[in-house]
Amino acid sequence: MKARNISLTIMWSFIAITGSMAQRSLKTINDGWLFKKAGTEKWQSVNLPHTYNQDAYTTMNYYMGKASYRKEFAWPELPQGKRCFLKIDAASKAAEVRFNGHHIGSHNGGYSAFTFDVTPYVRPENSIDITVDNSRKDITPISADFTFWGGIYRDVWFITTAEQHFNLLNHGSDGVFISTPHVDEKTATLEVRSEITNDAAQKANLETVHLIYDPQGRLQQTLKQRLTVDGGKTETIKKTTTINRPQLWCPEEPQLYEIITILRNPKTGEELDRVTHKTGFRWFGFDGGKGFSLNGKPYKLRGVNRHQDQAPVGVALDDEAHRRDIRLIKEIGCNFIRISHYPQDDALLEACDEAGLLAWEEIPVINIVPDTPGYDDNCETNLTEMIRQHYNHPSIIAWGYMNEILLTAPGPDRPEWPACKERTVRLARRLEKKLHEEDPYRVSVMAFNMTNLYNEIGLDLEDVAGWNLYHGWYVGELNDFNLWMEDQHARYPHHPVIISEWGAGSDRRLHSDHAKAFDFSIEYQQTYIEHYLPFIEEAEYISGCAYWNFIDF
Repeated sequence: MKARNISLTIMWSFIAITGSMAQRSLKTINDGWLFKKAGTEKWQSVNLPHTYNQDAYTTMNYYMGKASYRKEFAWPELPQGKRCFLKIDAASKAAEVRFNGHHIGSHNGGYSAFTFDVTPYVRPENSIDITVDNSRKDITPISADFTFWGGIYRDVWFITTAEQHFNLLNHGSDGVFISTPHVDEKTATLEVRSEITNDAAQKANLETVHLIYDPQGRLQQTLKQRLTVDGGKTETIKKTTTINRPQLWCPEEPQLYEIITILRNPKTGEELDRVTHKTGFRWFGFDGGKGFSLNGKPYKLRGVNRHQDQAPVGVALDDEAHRRDIRLIKEIGCNFIRISHYPQDDALLEACDEAGLLAWEEIPVINIVPDTPGYDDNCETNLTEMIRQHYNHPSIIAWGYMNEILLTAPGPDRPEWPACKERTVRLARRLEKKLHEEDPYRVSVMAFNMTNLYNEIGLDLEDVAGWNLYHGWYVGELNDFNLWMEDQHARYPHHPVIISEWGAGSDRRLHSDHAKAFDFSIEYQQTYIEHYLPFIEEAEYISGCAYWNFIDF
């Protein structure tokens, strides 16, 4: 009863604040939830974000299975001409959702958002029931060296809109997609693609308005476009314009333009919906011989990998924890981040845009592709969700979809190898094709580990090859790294490469006069870095690197 009183107070204060607004309203409903694991009867009071795997800090055999979340809240009678949506930013790995007893949908994937239209079910007194399951074997990841944290560990939102609104049901995106097909120092092309939904029974005459502000907050352009949308339909329109003398985005000067997109009734001027995005104008390239370039100049990528979980809360982080990490990564001199090994919170991507970190983001297809029905379909859906939800972030230059995918696969001398190879290459081709259909303006990447088998079996189809190399740590000697990269460049001189992982672990309390691999001394880590880094910096063909790892996780 106490939790319900809290949610009533929150929701009524929300109504008081936003009730007079014409455009969409949105509110996190993170407080006052009840929770229990499968097989238990007693509910616990929790707030979101939440994970039920605190046991992962004390045992490797942490709980993997189902758990239930419930929230009750009050909402007045829905005004005529309004729609209501429930958006969940992440629930790991799978979720089944009921609203006032009605099954409204399910979602497969633990690292991306999903949205449901709950308008037909809203009452003055409401309940949400969500069952999550972090044990599913048809949803990636199924094998990895990190915890598969279960729970609703990002924000949950209750959103209301007019009957005419930007499409909220496109794979967790907000229905507005910004592209910069051409950029140079003189001009930039800006394209805004808007999906508009009309949930009314009758057709609607509508107008979109795009307000474009430069990085100093000055209004540069106002673009208008009219359309008619039949009742119950969604229409897509594009608007393209030219920006003269664009202020270019780069890590040293991350200049961001703001684009406010408004949907309105052209006859009355009534505003129906509004979304705001930021974009940056930059162009880049990867070259097998020249490495990476940004805005027409050679540019070495210097960065780290970053996992999202942090003690003692696992993945149930607030937004400030994500922003703090980006600040720290910038402070140590980085211009690049590999967001490993799964899509992360919107707050992290926004911080990358604002602080100036070029980013590689990926879905967690790791170690091996299983022969499990539905697995490939879920991987493609997760890739689509990642791209559509984070499409508008100028910091992103690369999308990834496999990491060390042969690491635990049977070797070529095993009878299971032909089938494993065939399904792995088949999935890679499927994801590569989907990636470029979704986004023709960024590159595809894949992270290989220390075997040339990736190239030999046809996994060299991605735009940029990432290499996870640990010579002098897990295998061999330090100089073997140099020999490996020189051999790769000699064999495949036109295929761009980046060092997607490299690193030696250390404990700052440990020191040695005779440092060696796996003694975890500060001295060996220093020796390792001082060997790798000059080679990476001096080899023009290496686009850059991402150290493993930014911080303990």
